[in-house]
Amino acid sequence: MKKIIIVILALVVVSIIGIGFYWSRQSKVIPAGGVINAVTFNCQDEKAIDAIFFKNRVELTLNDGRHWLLNQTISASGARYANEDESFVFWNKGDTAFITENGVTTFANCVLAENNQTGIAEQYFSQNFKKFVDNKTGITFEYPDQLLTKYISAVNWPPKAQDLNKPFACVETAKQIINGQDYCVTKTSEGAVGSIYTTYTYAFPYNNTTLTLNFTLRLVQCGNYDDPKKSECEQERTIFNPDNALDQIAQSLTFQIQ
Repeated sequence: MKKIIIVILALVVVSIIGIGFYWSRQSKVIPAGGVINAVTFNCQDEKAIDAIFFKNRVELTLNDGRHWLLNQTISASGARYANEDESFVFWNKGDTAFITENGVTTFANCVLAENNQTGIAEQYFSQNFKKFVDNKTGITFEYPDQLLTKYISAVNWPPKAQDLNKPFACVETAKQIINGQDYCVTKTSEGAVGSIYTTYTYAFPYNNTTLTLNFTLRLVQCGNYDDPKKSECEQERTIFNPDNALDQIAQSLTFQIQ
C-alpha cells in the first residue's frame, strides 16, 4: 500500500513539474517588450475576444474560457493569425475581427469595444504634443510631434489646416463619425518606386464654415522585405489608422473667423 502511495505522489510531483515547465515555455514564446496593444472585441451572440498583440503573433482569451497563442500568417488583406494546422484562425482588419474554426465562422462581426477605440492605432502616434500657430490664418492646434511607425513616414507633418469658407457638406461614401464628430474623409494614393504616397484630407464643420486638415504619408511596399520584416510591415499597415489622432487635432483647433 505504501509503495502505491509513493508511486502516486511521484506521479503528482512529475505532473506539477511538467505543467510548470509547459507554462514557463509558453511565457518564453512571447518576446519581452514586444507588446503592441491589448484590446477587446465584442462579437455577435454576446461573444467577446480579449487580444494582446505582439510582433508577428497574438494572444487571445475568449469569453468561453479558451486561450490561444497564435502566430501571424500570410494574408492578402488584413492580419491573419492561425494555429499550426490552421483549424483555428483569427482575422483582424483595423477595428474589426472574426474567428473561423475548421472553416466555420464561430466569432462573427467583432468590433473594437468602445473603451478601446483610441487604443489599437494610437501606439503609432507620439503622446508628446506640440502647438502649431499660423499667424496668417489665425488657426492654432495641438498635434503629436511625430509618428512612431517603422514602415510609414510623414511627408508633411503637422497637417496643413485650411478654411474652405463654405458650409460643411460631404458625399455619403466619405462620411465618417469619429468620437461623435462629423468628418468627410478622402484619401488619394499614387505609387512610386518601392513606396505608396497617400494624401489624407479630413474636412469638418467649424461654426458656419468648413475646415480641413491635410497631410501625406509614405508607405513602404511591404513586398520589398522578406519575413519577419514583411509580416511586421503588413501588420503595421493593417493596424495603422490616423482617425483618432486627427480628431484630437481637430478638437484642439481654434480659429478666429474674419
